[in-house]
Amino acid sequence: MLKHLRKYIDDESHDKRKESFDLTGWTDAVYKEGTPQQHNGSDCGVFMCRTAEHLASGSRLTFTQQDMNYLRRRMCLEIMHLHLIEDDDVEA
Repeated sequence: MLKHLRKYIDDESHDKRKESFDLTGWTDAVYKEGTPQQHNGSDCGVFMCRTAEHLASGSRLTFTQQDMNYLRRRMCLEIMHLHLIEDDDVEA
């Protein structure tokens, strides 16, 4: 899958910028047991954004399908306020 995504990015770069996309330094990340799994056809965007946020911050992927309603509302607030909510800021 990652090979196809890199090819897509490079193809888009050729189409839009007329040059190759520099993928130097990119590595494949493969996650195993415990990786959050989507169980429907409508939460892919939330899963993708949350996974990217966790990977960018170096935190563990701890969310589940059951967290999607909360995470969708949280993302809306973050967009409205132009500020990411830190997990430490969330009251239990």
